[in-house]
Amino acid sequence: MTGLISLRNVSESDTIFILKADYYNTEGSKIRTYFDYPIYILPMETLEIVIAQKDVEGGTGSNFIFDWKTPLNCPNHYLRAS
Repeated sequence: MTGLISLRNVSESDTIFILKADYYNTEGSKIRTYFDYPIYILPMETLEIVIAQKDVEGGTGSNFIFDWKTPLNCPNHYLRAS
């Protein structure tokens, strides 16, 4: 099964900066980091990470950890992940 992570910036005015996207396997070992430098998600933009069907490194309990920053006075609830 192909996996899809979608990060949505649902703010109409603020940019969100993604500092880290680390992918871990079922045993909790880090498999890879998806960004070597901060990236940004513009207002109302969606960023997607696709885990290919043939990529079985993560196992059945794989997961991500994301670190992000928002502008001063921007509520953190603007980022939605699914």
